This record gives sequence, structure tokens and C-alpha cells, in this order.
Amino acid sequence: MKIRHFIMTLIMMRKEPYLVVYCGYEDSVKSFLSGENIPLQTQVLFPDDISQFYTILSLKKIDLLIIDDIFSEFWVHQLVTTLVSKGHYSPYVVIDTGRYAESIRPLAASPLAILHVGEYLTNRLEMLIYNMFGQAELKLQLEFLISAWNQSEENFLFLSEHIPYAVWTRDPDTFNYNYINEVAEKIIGIPFDSLLSRSIEYPLRLPSWSLIKSFIQDDLLRISSGDESPVIRYYETVASDSEGGTIIFANVSAMVKDRSGKYLYLGVSKNMLKQVSADCKIRDVNERFYQTLEAAPVPILVFKFSGMMYANSAAVEMLEAEKAEDLYSHLLKDFVRSDYHETSTNRLFDLMNKKTVPVLEQVWVTLSGKEITVEVRSTRVELFSENVFIIFVLDITARKKAENEILDKNRYISELYRLAPYALGVTKNGVLTEANERFFEMTGYSPSELIGGTLKKIHVNNKEYLQMKETRQQLLAEGNLSEIESRYIKKDGSIIDVIIRRTAAPSLSDDAIIFCAIDITGIKETERQLLKKNTLIQDLYRLSPIGLGVMNNGILVEGNKSLYELTGYQPEELLGKSFRDIHLSENDFNDFRDKILSQISSTGFIEDETRYFTKNGSIKDVIVRLLNTPSLGKEMAIFSVIDITRIRNTERELLSLYEDAPVGIILLDNDFNVRRANRAAIDFSSSKSNGELNVHVGNFLKCSMSIKNHNEKDCSECELLSILREIKNTGKSILDTDINVELSDGNFITAKTLSVSLSKITVLGEQLILFCFNDVSEKRIYETRFNQIQQLELTGLIASGAAHDFNNILAAISLNLSSLLDNELSAEKLRYELSLMNEYVDRGSELTRRLLSMGRNSYSSVQTFSINKLIDNLKIMIQKISGRKIRINIINSPEDIFISADKIMIEQMILNLSINGRDSMPDGGVLTIETSFADTDKFLSDSNILMITVSDTGIGIDPAIKDRIFEPFFSTKHPEHFGGLGLSIIKNTVDKYNGWIDVKSEVGKGTSISVYFPSVIAN
Repeated sequence: MKIRHFIMTLIMMRKEPYLVVYCGYEDSVKSFLSGENIPLQTQVLFPDDISQFYTILSLKKIDLLIIDDIFSEFWVHQLVTTLVSKGHYSPYVVIDTGRYAESIRPLAASPLAILHVGEYLTNRLEMLIYNMFGQAELKLQLEFLISAWNQSEENFLFLSEHIPYAVWTRDPDTFNYNYINEVAEKIIGIPFDSLLSRSIEYPLRLPSWSLIKSFIQDDLLRISSGDESPVIRYYETVASDSEGGTIIFANVSAMVKDRSGKYLYLGVSKNMLKQVSADCKIRDVNERFYQTLEAAPVPILVFKFSGMMYANSAAVEMLEAEKAEDLYSHLLKDFVRSDYHETSTNRLFDLMNKKTVPVLEQVWVTLSGKEITVEVRSTRVELFSENVFIIFVLDITARKKAENEILDKNRYISELYRLAPYALGVTKNGVLTEANERFFEMTGYSPSELIGGTLKKIHVNNKEYLQMKETRQQLLAEGNLSEIESRYIKKDGSIIDVIIRRTAAPSLSDDAIIFCAIDITGIKETERQLLKKNTLIQDLYRLSPIGLGVMNNGILVEGNKSLYELTGYQPEELLGKSFRDIHLSENDFNDFRDKILSQISSTGFIEDETRYFTKNGSIKDVIVRLLNTPSLGKEMAIFSVIDITRIRNTERELLSLYEDAPVGIILLDNDFNVRRANRAAIDFSSSKSNGELNVHVGNFLKCSMSIKNHNEKDCSECELLSILREIKNTGKSILDTDINVELSDGNFITAKTLSVSLSKITVLGEQLILFCFNDVSEKRIYETRFNQIQQLELTGLIASGAAHDFNNILAAISLNLSSLLDNELSAEKLRYELSLMNEYVDRGSELTRRLLSMGRNSYSSVQTFSINKLIDNLKIMIQKISGRKIRINIINSPEDIFISADKIMIEQMILNLSINGRDSMPDGGVLTIETSFADTDKFLSDSNILMITVSDTGIGIDPAIKDRIFEPFFSTKHPEHFGGLGLSIIKNTVDKYNGWIDVKSEVGKGTSISVYFPSVIAN
């Protein structure tokens, strides 16, 4: 054990401030004594040479003096002698040297610890420490004994026999014992009487008795000079027990005066060897502990919060220090790179609570500044009754470098693994442990659904899975590369074909297999299609409704069933022959052959239309397609014969329908020139031949403005040209639209009404306009006359409705007149009733104006007004019209709502709704009129929506007639009540302002009609 361990132990056990003097040359010890290990308020002196030797001797009190092989033996002896002679009874001198051990050993009875390499010093160290911290206890006991001595002999004897230490008195002149207690007899093992018969130095050994003698002489000199105050001294002595063994005492003593005035030397002593025996065993364990740490091949550091206490040889080498002492002045954070400081500090606090913490990787910095990656294991232990941290540090820089290289390779492999276009994975003992994204994309499963399980669920059936399992065992045994085809069933139920390539991976584990799955569904499907192709071609050839065959130099060598059915001949009747015999004529055949020979040589393919005679004599229209195939032979050709007889017959029928249609049909180009016209169109225009077709449609129809020369300027108002331009620009079809044209035959101009329909069509890739028309001039004349008759009937119905509205106004006036006639009214009330009557008269006048303007459809007076105020003004009129049985409830919107509309129309609408509500409550009820802003989201509009709701508690509307209530002249009332136009007029008013109507009704419970007007203004 080296000197730094002793110093460390002393520092750890000593809590109060004290003075330390170090005379030595080791920088590590100086660093240690100057570092954070030393408690605050502790003074440390470092005399550098002999010239400062006397500085030490001038100090009044030294708590710890360390002499480390720097002074000569002469100076060492002089230093020790001087300290002892000056009464420095409590310095603790540690001398770490072997040179002066023998010469200084006679001074062992003094408070010195003489230490050197190779000496077993545990007991001496324990005594040194025990003396430093035991003197206070002994001094306290001595003070009690002096106090009892001064009181009475009885008190002194009683106290001395009851303390656990040896108590004695000596004669300062003879140095003989005057008294010892029983504890002292037990410690020494010699009765007091025997001690009195021995020499004065017995049982003390030299130089212990000499030390006590010097203390007594000094005290006697001090007392003779007049200073009688007791001076307590602390020192060590060595004595012999009854068996000749060694006893080391810690002593405190002082000079006292007895009752006769004689001075005696009173002391208290403690057997240090017995007291510290248990502690010595612990220190022996710690000694062996440090020896174990030093022999460990792993770097080990011992720290307190204040700094490093110990580092073994492996740690010194790792941190690039010359010796362990170079590290003791450092804190743990001095070796940890700055970005790990916080975690290191937190780790120490965790250790204080947990004793052990998980392994941690950090980057440390050596004394030379080199960064190393380390693996740190930490634990907390109790050493010398204090918590310390033992840190095992493993330099893993090389390992991390290798790991990083492997990581780089793994990252490269992982990137290839991730980006591979094929599904890759690893199984261990048949269980999927990992796979790339492509594998999960291929199967449709997520990683959590497959990782950790077998691949049984993705195989189509158990048989294929077992086959893969059997080959897996063989693969693990042989270790080669295998390839097998299988099928996977995806999560969505679809099946894919795969090629699975596998190989054993003993580097991962004994049962690991790496596999690659390639989706070959497309390839397999192509193969299946190719396998089917020949069969399909044969089936198509055999079952095709088109006649197919092969010719060699114009001679039929092969034909399918449809070919023979088309011609009506048997195979033996056509095979080996030319098709000359079934053409209508020799000229037809020659023309067809010449066309084939002239085109097939350059294109290899020819298509032409011709006609065949069948065996039964019928004629077939056919399209022949012929392909030259040199791969089969120079003169070989494949051909097909398509029977288009039905198509041609259909075309003829359609042409007949077109020509014979009763309406005019014209095809126009984008310049409105006639491309084609049917017979009805030609007859209408009096065209004599198709030579007149390629003209402008105005000229074709003999328009009066363009009969001689079509002029766009003269025809700017023409309805026909207007409608043609519209369809040309928009492309939208126009159906059943009447236009008026003026036609001329050269002598007379005739006005015609045409019902036209037009649409854009594509004919052989060209955009044309299909123009259909019909002369409806006479029909429109008859319709006009019929409408006039209906209008006469309508006038009567309108008059009936108008009478209904007049009746409402007259009823209101009549009610006011009755009030005037039946009651004596004040002038103010009379004026009010007359103003109401005047208002009703104005309403009648307004209704009259409306009736007069109805035919002209011109009357409208738009103004902006408050809807709440309008309803408040109508309340009295509505109440009077409704009668006393009906209660009127007006609920206006909290916000004043303004609307721009015809005020009279809105008033009339509200009155009609109120009267309908009144009529539905013959026995009375509640009529509610409410205004509010509606929910705009319902109408998908950003505008404010006004809602006016009129509700009653009447009989309700029969669901069978609910959809008809807005029809003009529809009414459930008796004809004499003039009903039928009220709701129709309401509907027209709402439509006029782009509004909506919502009707809710329940038979027996009432009806609620809500009208909505957008674009209103909130005040």
C-alpha cells in the first residue's frame, strides 16, 4: 500500500479543517493534496528545500506531517527530536522511506508512523488514525477526572473505577505509580502491588518512559515559573504485558496538585491494539481489495464526487498516464468528452440511489487528448465507511471500429436488401425472422402479421408448404443452393406464382435459411397463354364465323368450316381449286386478282370487296383480306372471307328509310353547304337533281334573301343561320325548335314555320351537321286558334280568382264599416278605422292595376323594405280577416331583415297564406307567422336566406293532393268560395325571386308553409 492510500484514508475520515505539511518530491502527492479531495478550509504547505526546514519548526501545531525521502537522516532526526522537545505531542508524521526506518524506529513511542515499501503497516496505520480521532474522547475523560480530583478523593476514585479506560497517577520525582484502577490492571495483567515493587520504567519500554519524563520535567519548570494551569498532553507509549507481549497505549495526561499540595502526574490510557482489532481486519480486506484491483487486466477507477481515489495499472495505461498519481488530481468529467458530461453526472447520482446502473458506451479523452470509445460499468461500494464509485472501463475503440466497418458493410447490404427488386427474407427453424419491403408488398401482409410465424399462411395449400419444409431440412443438411417453384396466396386471396431460391446461412444460426422469392406470375401466365395459343388459334380457326383458308399460288389448300358454309360447297369440292369458279363473272375475278397482285407485293396485305356465287345460286357480298406469308412458302397466302351480305342489305334498307323519310334530312359541312339531302328535303326545296346539293343551305331551301346570291350581311337576322352558328360553336344538340323563314319560288315569297332538330355527327372522320326539319306552318296556325279558345276560358277563371281577392279586400272594409256603424267611436279611433279602409281601397286599386297589366305582363314595382315591419302592418288586417276564433302569433327575427321585391306581391303572398290557414281552421286555432334567417348550408349558398313560415293548427292537407296544391285553379273549396289561384300566385311570386317553397302538413294537426328568398340584407 502506497502513501497516497494513507493520505486518502486520513482525508476521508477527518472532517474538520486542519494543517498538513508535505516534504517531498512526488508531483502526484502534491496534486492530490492540492486537488478537490482536500476538504475546504484545510491548509497544505509544501516546503521545497532545506532552507524552509525551520518554517516547519516554527508552526505551533501540525496535524499531519509527511516526510517523503527528501531530507538526510540528520535532518530527519533533528526534525523529530525538535518536535518532541517542543511539546508537539500531537503531530502525526508519516515517513515513506526505507533508508531511515531503523534509525528512527527507537522514536516509535512518539506519535510517528514510520512507513516504507514492503513493511506490513496495517496496525500502525490503524493506530495512527485511531490516535487522531480518539484523543478527543480521552481528553474529555481526563477533564472529568481532574474535576473529580479537585472535588474530593472519593469522587475521583468512584469515577476512575467506572470509566472503560486505564487511569493512573505517577510521582513526578520518582516516576513511580501512585495509583492505577482495575481496568489498568486488566490491560497490563500485573497487579498494582507488583508494579510498586518494580523499577520505575516498568512496564514502559524505552523511549516511552523518557517521553513521559520529558513532559513531567517541562510541566514542573512551567509550574515553578508560576503557570499552574493544567496542560493536557496527548501521546503514544509502548508497554509490556505480563507475558512479555507489546501493548500500545494512546494517552492523555496533565499535572495536578493533591490535598497536601504535592504535584502528581494524572493520566488516562487506552489499549489501541485491542480497540482497533476489528477495524484492522476490515482494513486487511481493503488492502487485499486494492491488490486485486491492481492485478486486474481490466482498467478500474475508484472515484468520489470530489475526484479520483485510485486507478489500477490497466487504467493508467489506457488513459496514457506515466503513473497512477498523475490521475488523482482529476475528476471523472475530465476524462469524459464534453457531450457526455450530463449523462455521466446523472449516472453518478443514479449510482447513489441504485448501487448499479446499466452498461453505458461513452467517448473518453486520454491525458494526451486522444479520444477512445469505452464501455463503462459502474457500481457503488462502501470503502472506509464512505461511499465510493468503482468504474470498470473497457476500451472498445478497436471493437467499435470493427463494428462500424461491419455496420457500414451491413448498411450497404441492408440498402441492397431494401432496394432489391425481389422479395428477400430469413427464416430460423421455419419461422420468418425478417424480410424486406418487397416481400410484404408481394404477399400483401404487414410485417407484424408474418414476422415471428411460419409461412404456412401464404402457401396455397398444406401440401406445398410441407414440400418446402422437407426441402428445407435437406438444404440445411447439404448446405447448397436450391430453387423450387411454388405458389403464394396473398392477403386479398389472389394467388401468385413464385420461384423460391434458398441457401443455408450458418453464420446467422444453425437453422437459418436465406431465401429470395421472385414473382413469376406474369411469366407463368405468358407461358400458359402461349401453351393455350396454339389450341386457341386452332379453336378460333375451327370455330371462327369468318371463312379462313390458305392458298398456294391461288389454289386453295386449307379452309375452315365457315368458309365452306359461306360458299355452300364441301371441302372436297373446293380444295385444290381456284376461286375463279365462284365469282360472279370472269371480269370480277380478273379485276380482283389484278388488284391483289398490284398491292400485295408492296404491302404484303390486301383487303377488297367482291361478290361470290354460292352453290345454291345465291349471291354473297364478301370482304376478302389476304396476307402474303413467305414463312410458309414463297407463293403461300393466308386469307379470310367475311360475309357482309346482311350489312349491305341493312345499308340498302337504311338508305331506303333515309330517302323515304317524311321529314327533310340534310347533311351540312361547317360552312353550311349541303353535302347530302333526302327526297323529302329535295322535294321541299323543289330541287330537281343532286347537282344542286353542293350549295349553301339558304340557297338549297330557296330562302328569299339568298335565292340569287347568298349574302351573310343580308342574312344577319335569319333564324336558321343563327341556330346553325349556335350548334357549330357549342356543339350542343338542338331538338324540336321552331324557326320562321321566308322562301321564294322566283315569283312569290311564302312565310314558313319549320320545326328543326340539329346535332353534330362524325362521318368518316369528318365533323358534319345533321339538319332535320318539318314544315309545321299549318299546324302552328291551328294551335294558335286553339290557344285563343283556351285563353277565353282562362280569362273567366282569372276573373273568378280576382273576385276572390276583391272579396278579401271588401270583407276587410266591411268589417271596418261594421265597427263604425255599431260603435260610437272617438275622433282618433274613427280616423284610425277610416285610414285602414283607405289602405284596403288602395290595395283594391293596386289589384285592379295588376289585372289590367296582366295581359301586358309589364307591371312590377321593386323596392327595398323591412319584412318584419311589413308583417307588423298586416297583423291587424290578418286578425280582422281571420276572426276572433283564431289567435294570431307573430314571431319576427331578432335582426331586421330587408328584401328588394315587389312589396304588394309579398303582401298578397302573406295574406293568401294567412287566408288559407284561416280556412283550414273553421273551429278556430292558432295562426303563426315567423321570419328568420335560414340555414345557408342547406342551400349551398353564401347569400343570406330569408325564411317566412305561416303555420296553422287546422285540418292539414291530404297527402294524395299535396303535390297538386300549387296548380292553377286547383282547389278543395266549393266553387262559390272563388278558390284556386291563391297558392299558384304564391308559387309565381317565389319563382320570380329565385326562391323555394317547403310544405309540411299532417292531417288533423295542421300545415306549415315556408317560403325562402335568397340575397336579402341584414340590418
